[in-house]
Amino acid sequence: MFLYQVVILFVIKTFKCPCFFLSLDDHSRVKLRALAGKDAKHSDYINANYVDGYNRPRAYIAAQGPLKSTFEDFWRMVWEQNTGIIVMITNLVEKGRVRKTPRTSKLETSSGTVRCAALTLPFGSCVFQRKCDQYWPMENSEQYGNIVVTLKSTEVHACYTLRRFLIRNTKVKKEQYVFIHDALMEAILSKETEVRVWKLHSYVNSILTPNSAGRTRLEKQFRGYYRSNEFIITQHPLPHTTTDFWRMIWDHNAQIIVMLPDNQGLAEDEFVYWPSREEAMNCIAFTVTLISKDRLCLSNEEQIIIHDFILEATQVPARPDNC
Repeated sequence: MFLYQVVILFVIKTFKCPCFFLSLDDHSRVKLRALAGKDAKHSDYINANYVDGYNRPRAYIAAQGPLKSTFEDFWRMVWEQNTGIIVMITNLVEKGRVRKTPRTSKLETSSGTVRCAALTLPFGSCVFQRKCDQYWPMENSEQYGNIVVTLKSTEVHACYTLRRFLIRNTKVKKEQYVFIHDALMEAILSKETEVRVWKLHSYVNSILTPNSAGRTRLEKQFRGYYRSNEFIITQHPLPHTTTDFWRMIWDHNAQIIVMLPDNQGLAEDEFVYWPSREEAMNCIAFTVTLISKDRLCLSNEEQIIIHDFILEATQVPARPDNC
């Protein structure tokens, strides 16, 4: 079952400063996708932390009630975290005369949009002090950075107000939705594709066996797969190109490496380009570690050697010295 992210808005510090979360819960803070530009180093900060739920880690996000200076960051977080519900438990003004009606908002989904709902609970009143600005449109639409927020409906109840919004990211391109459509269609048509290890040998034999028309199931499965840039074919790494090879794997986020030797072993001129179990391979920006090795028999004379690696970044962005 698909679950939406829930954001809970509190009254906390009213300034935007990267040091705020670095000094509190840096390990659990919400990180925005960095924006390009001169301030890219600080563009991932927002005053928000993940909160675990019952048997569900990071079920909630506790965030500052948005101010005008953080509207764009807030709606960017809503979009990036696929937020479905926003619960606002602070008024726009604390310790002063405020509206008695709490607010709830719900965002609907269509192509290029995210569905969300928000709830605000009332507090008492005393001395006027603004804690949060109105971060949603009262009518029609408003744009916050790349996010367009449209008010769809408002329902006023005794203890809360429910508002439904439609949000759209203006930077999302049509090609992305074409890819998502193709991926969903493939998942629906292909159904379950997992093959148990103990069934792999018989499964391979079955898809390689021709039917009465002379065609194999393997040909049927891969019929129509003509996408460009789907695979990378490269030379076997040499001692002086090993780092470049692993950089290519890192840069292209390659998940599978298929090595096709002439026999079960390496030829005399072929180089072992992966690390040993005893020592990781340092590729400057990341390390390559061998975590397991296994052999899988396909027949009496054929076998597959499987190596599992993990690539871990060694260079992280420097933290700012001050606000």
